[in-house]
Amino acid sequence: MYLARELINESYPQISFAFGKKDHTTALHAYEKISREIEKDQDLRHTIDRIRKELEEAK
Repeated sequence: MYLARELINESYPQISFAFGKKDHTTALHAYEKISREIEKDQDLRHTIDRIRKELEEAK
């Protein structure tokens, strides 16, 4: 959900729907949680950066 928001800048309701969730707050909380975690966890930040790079190269 974090990468969906970052890469395609879709709305939280659309992201939640795409993941089979009914409430947009699911995507909102997921995005906020990962945003906080990548500030504290270098390994997580590197993992997300690697995935982001792979997805962007696949376009």
